[in-house]
Amino acid sequence: MPLPLPPEQERAQRIAMLRGSIKLLLGIGFLFLLVPFFKSIPWPESEVPEDSVLITPGDIRVGRTLKVSLKDGSTVFVTRSSEAQREALARTPAATLWSVSAPGIAGQAWWVVSAKSAQDEDVAFRTETASTPAHFGTAHGQVWDLSGRALKPAAFTGISAMNSQNLMPMPFKRHDDGILLLPLPPATPPVEIQE
Repeated sequence: MPLPLPPEQERAQRIAMLRGSIKLLLGIGFLFLLVPFFKSIPWPESEVPEDSVLITPGDIRVGRTLKVSLKDGSTVFVTRSSEAQREALARTPAATLWSVSAPGIAGQAWWVVSAKSAQDEDVAFRTETASTPAHFGTAHGQVWDLSGRALKPAAFTGISAMNSQNLMPMPFKRHDDGILLLPLPPATPPVEIQE
C-alpha cells in the first residue's frame, strides 16, 4: 500500500493536474476557433471526381464499341458515332420505338449506355450483319439501337414482343480531350408528402 504524500506534495500534484487540464481545454477551444477560418479558405478542388473513369478519344473509334467497367461495379458501353449513324438514327420513325422520349442521345458524337437492362439482364453488343444494323440486345430478344433506345419487334424480325425500357444513358463530360464516365447515382424512391 503506497504511503500517503505530505500535504505540500499533494497540493503540488493537484496544481499540476489543474494546470494540465486548463491547457488541454484552452488547446481544444483554440482548435474550435480555427474551424471557421479553415472553412473559409478556398481549397483547390479536383475537377475529376474520384469515382470517375477517364477514356481517351484514341480508344474510341467509329465502328468500335468498348465495354467499360466503372469503379462502382457497373458496366457501360461506349462508342463514337459516325455522321451517317446519327442521320440514320434521327430518321428512325417513332413507331419503331417503345418509348419516343428515349434517353438515348442519338444526335451526340459519344454514346454511353448501360450494359444492364431494366430487368437486370446483361446486354450484349451485336455487330452489323446483312439483315440487321449494329445494335444492343439480350438473350431473350430485347433490342436497342446504338443510342440505347428500345426497339419494337417490327424493327427486328424474329425478336420477342416483350415491352422493353430504354437503356440508361451514363452521365459523362469532356475532360482534357477524353471523356469522364461517372457512375449513376443510386435510385431513390419518391418521397410521399403528407398534406
